[in-house]
Amino acid sequence: LGEYEAEAAAAAEDLRVGVDEDVRRERDQLREHTKSLLRRLHMQEQDAAAAATQTASTQRDLEAEWEQRVADHDREYQREKEGLAAQAAALQEEEARLQQAWEAHRAQQQTDKARWEEQKREHVRWEQEQAAALEAEKQGQRPRRTTQALGDAH
Repeated sequence: LGEYEAEAAAAAEDLRVGVDEDVRRERDQLREHTKSLLRRLHMQEQDAAAAATQTASTQRDLEAEWEQRVADHDREYQREKEGLAAQAAALQEEEARLQQAWEAHRAQQQTDKARWEEQKREHVRWEQEQAAALEAEKQGQRPRRTTQALGDAH
């Protein structure tokens, strides 16, 4: 029995030492695996921080580009607006000039028409006086005016 106990105690000791070595080995492997995981996590955190920095930088760049485009668009719009305002002013000036020219033309037409009507009345009067003078000569009367004087008047 003593021999079995000693053998059992030696086997138990060997088992305990073996288990201790297995536990130590697994603990070391777990420690190494944990260290590896922590290194990977740290690298991922660094990558994430770099990505966040890059994203922020890209966002700032995009915002700056957008603001530049908006400013460029605003300047272009203002230039176009000023150009259109200048064209509108030029068209208004041209319209005023044409209106004045039209009014001057209409006034000249009215003056010409009045002159023509006056000349027409004078001619009708002259013709009437001519006819009266001829009638007076036919009847042997002396004309109120001579034909020469009437022609000069005409």
